[in-house]
Amino acid sequence: MSYGFRIQDLIDYLEKTREEDWIFDRVRDKDGKGCVMSHIFDFGGGDERGDDGFTLGGMAWDFFEEAWATTYMIYPVNDGENRKYVQKTPKQRCIAYIKDLRDGLEKNTQQLWNEAELEVQKKELSTPFDVHISLKKGYN
Repeated sequence: MSYGFRIQDLIDYLEKTREEDWIFDRVRDKDGKGCVMSHIFDFGGGDERGDDGFTLGGMAWDFFEEAWATTYMIYPVNDGENRKYVQKTPKQRCIAYIKDLRDGLEKNTQQLWNEAELEVQKKELSTPFDVHISLKKGYN
């Protein structure tokens, strides 16, 4: 089963959440407050299960990481550790970051992955021998 959502729908959802329902340094607390990924999980459908048995919230979480930003990219924003996003609260910081992703001001997961693949390709053909072999095989 494929899963996806429009980033603007997520932004609209996050903007409607209450500031006091956001936390940092952990995903969710015993009172149901959460970080950005917890809110994405709730946006996606939480613990409700799809036809394939997977949680809808988990699929939303996975989709966000694959298409937009991994937890390694967004947790520093949520937790106030990214110097570019200095807004007062985790909610404000994360919404600003996700809007920048939407507007192309930050690179998303796919863009960074593609750049990394190009770097690997460059390094694999970095010696004269490698370039010679690639030309011989028709990879020019």
